[in-house]
Amino acid sequence: MRVKHTLEAAPLTSPPPGEVPDSGTLASAPVEIETEVETGNRFKDYTECTVVELRDELHGRHLPVSGNKSKLIARLEADDES
Repeated sequence: MRVKHTLEAAPLTSPPPGEVPDSGTLASAPVEIETEVETGNRFKDYTECTVVELRDELHGRHLPVSGNKSKLIARLEADDES
C-alpha cells in the first residue's frame, strides 16, 4: 500500500524564548513524500499458499502455528480483521 505524507516546514534553529523565528531559521516549503507500507498480508489468497508458507506467516505475526490448513487460514484471516 502506498501512503502519502506531507512534512511541514519546521524551525531549523530555536529562537530565544518569546521571540518569533525569522524566515532564515525556517525550513523550505512543505514536502510531500510517498512511502510503501507493508500491510501484514503478503498473500492475496491464503488458499493458494502451502502449509509451510502459512506457518511462516503465522510465526512472523507471533501467532500459534499448529493445526491443519483451514485452521491456519482462519487464524490469519482473523488476525487480518483485527
